[in-house]
Amino acid sequence: MAQKNKHSQLSGGWDLSLWQILAWALGLLLLSPVIVLLASLFTPLTPNAAEAWQQLQEYLLEDAIKETLILIIGSCSLAFILGVPAAWFVENFHFPGRRFLSIALVLPLAIPPFIAAYLSTEAREKFIPFLIKVRTEQGIDTYLLWEECLRYGCLILLFASVLYPYVFLAGRSAFSGSGIILGEAGRMLGRSPWMVFWTVQFPLARPALVAGLFLVAMEVLNDYGAVKHLGFSTLTVTLFGTWFGLDQIETAKRLAGFILVTIFLLVALERWHRGKARLNLHQEGRPITPAPRGLFVTIFCYLSCLIPISLGLIFPTYSLVHWLLEDATKPTAESWREIFQAAKNSLILGLVATVTCLVSALIIMGIVRYSRGKLLRFLSHVSTVAGYASPGTVIALGIMGVAVTARDWFPAGTSIGDFLISGGILWLIFAIVARYFSVAAQMVQQGLARQPENFGQASRILGDSPLQSFRKIALPLLTPSLLGGATLVFVDVCKELPLCLLLRPFEFETLSTLIYGKVDQGTIYACAMPSLFLILLSMIGLILVELNGWRKLHHKSDS
Repeated sequence: MAQKNKHSQLSGGWDLSLWQILAWALGLLLLSPVIVLLASLFTPLTPNAAEAWQQLQEYLLEDAIKETLILIIGSCSLAFILGVPAAWFVENFHFPGRRFLSIALVLPLAIPPFIAAYLSTEAREKFIPFLIKVRTEQGIDTYLLWEECLRYGCLILLFASVLYPYVFLAGRSAFSGSGIILGEAGRMLGRSPWMVFWTVQFPLARPALVAGLFLVAMEVLNDYGAVKHLGFSTLTVTLFGTWFGLDQIETAKRLAGFILVTIFLLVALERWHRGKARLNLHQEGRPITPAPRGLFVTIFCYLSCLIPISLGLIFPTYSLVHWLLEDATKPTAESWREIFQAAKNSLILGLVATVTCLVSALIIMGIVRYSRGKLLRFLSHVSTVAGYASPGTVIALGIMGVAVTARDWFPAGTSIGDFLISGGILWLIFAIVARYFSVAAQMVQQGLARQPENFGQASRILGDSPLQSFRKIALPLLTPSLLGGATLVFVDVCKELPLCLLLRPFEFETLSTLIYGKVDQGTIYACAMPSLFLILLSMIGLILVELNGWRKLHHKSDS
């Protein structure tokens, strides 16, 4: 028996060392685009790049920062207005259709912002007579002011309509569990539901809501298709123009490095604001939510749910179907082949990236559970936030830097060098995994946090190594988290536009790039069919995640 335990300890130590080495290798590989961009801040520019950087600072950067900040602040504010009341009413009152509305409130995430921007074309055209009247009666200055306000207002409304579910999900999680229990205690002390919200539930939910707003801000910063279509020059558009328009990749990398540093500071500020706050998402003993009292409250319950759903789901879907019916050009066999090939490419890309993200998350987050090394924990923490906190254009520039370095190490003519040159799709998958790894890692981390540590300790006492314990105990219990993480990563990858535009191989079309290309060529009605394919694919995944979440929520509520 002693010999068996000794053999198990040796095997466990060897397995743990190999696991740590693999985790370090994966973590550094995923961080390599970020490391390359940060290193570019300390690398002197060539004279040509330095001149381009100076011109960028003088003529473009100020307007890009201003437009980006206005869109982020406006979109976050409106997303807060749309998401928080809906989350509070859904979690605090029981009314007919509540479960269906709660699922429908998440579905606008399936609609990419650039598709929503394309669908707003006809609505924006209705303001043209008003703008002509303003220009005729009040002059060019007033006309320009109104035109700019309408452009900003339209894009902010579009962003908020499809991105508010981030705030809704954060608020719904914060208002459930202990939030409902404390709110019930406040009502028993004689406080009205509104006073309980402002004095008890909202302060408790503030860290989660800030995290949701941060995700909205990152999505606005990452967007390229919507802002380009409406004529804005945000930081992402400026990066595109510097890279392709001016052919100054070194200057673009310098700008991307500064954007990355700013985002990391904001991430640190958000984490500091959140502090050690933790949410009880599915706490047992949850009280039964009461029915709304009075007609006034019932009307507010439905309006808070139906207004966001109408803006972010019903209007875009109706517009796409209307475009599909209005399109005079009948779909040809070639166009159907084009759509199915793009759908196939999106499906393959999504599946490969999803599996890679999940395996990487299991390796890195799993070893953190058994290792006490502070450096490894720091690496896992940084790799978890670095990708999703970086816009796709920034990650693409980092990947290009990694590719240049790799091709310097393995020049053309060698087997590895030729593979790197011909493996364009691999660089795209690498970029997508580096960006969306954090989604899978967060799900795995939350799943591991819900598992009692004594399960693994009991397995270790019985002679299992850490790897065997993780495979036998932790991995089966992680199945719901892995399924949820896989679905979310897959949906995000299917909607990804900037990375696919920048890094895709020649003639490799995804649904997102196909839609963008149709609109860019002026055949805007032709984007209806691929858009419906993309939205339907994303909606199926979101519905599966939501239904799974509701089943777990009600199971624990009834236990």
